Amino acid sequence: MRKRNLVPVLDGLEDRLVLSHIQPVHHLAPQTPQITLHTSKLHSHVVHPKSLNLQTQHHVKIHSNHPVHLTQSTGFGGGNLDLTIPFIKGSDVGAHQNALNYTSNTYQNVLYGTGGWDGIQQIADRFGDSGDTNQLTSDLTALSYRMPYGFQQLLPIWLADLQSLQDGSLTPNNSGITWDHDSTIGQAVGNVLFQDLQAYLADGLGTNFNVLKSVVDWDSDNQLTYNGTVGSNNLT
Repeated sequence: MRKRNLVPVLDGLEDRLVLSHIQPVHHLAPQTPQITLHTSKLHSHVVHPKSLNLQTQHHVKIHSNHPVHLTQSTGFGGGNLDLTIPFIKGSDVGAHQNALNYTSNTYQNVLYGTGGWDGIQQIADRFGDSGDTNQLTSDLTALSYRMPYGFQQLLPIWLADLQSLQDGSLTPNNSGITWDHDSTIGQAVGNVLFQDLQAYLADGLGTNFNVLKSVVDWDSDNQLTYNGTVGSNNLT
């Protein structure tokens, strides 16, 4: 399923450049309150990416690259590179540029944990084995920091939909990816996490953050649409 077992040196360098804004997440201390999976409370606090408050967002001036289609974009997914999608500049939104850039390297790692930290595949498999919701919450909290504004925006959506899955009110779409070979619930959890991640990235692309194609080619690249490439955008 993975294209590579080890992350190339260039891959690691790119992630350090792009993820330098992310605060490291340590194991939650026993006395730290866990996030509870109560659907009604979580949905009332979910703020979807398009309503994200970046303090200066109402003053945002979006800069678009020249309208050059390297690949015709037909919607989110398919590995499209569409330079007509606005490229967001950190100086305009009051955030560091690194906080707004999300790369295909990071995406690969979020799915499969190839960056040395657990991705959706490892997290879903672990939950399928243990059924430990506290561990699941802790794992997803750590993973959420790998996305732009993921802790504030994506994590509540993940937890709310997992509660709906547990309640039987949500049937996830089949992602076509094997998250857990041995457990039906582990596979379902992986499908929910993937489905929410795709929707989150699609909703925020060119609105709240950029999705950039790395020079490293991954099998997962065809799952995304990009509005730029790593190291090739004009930030002046």
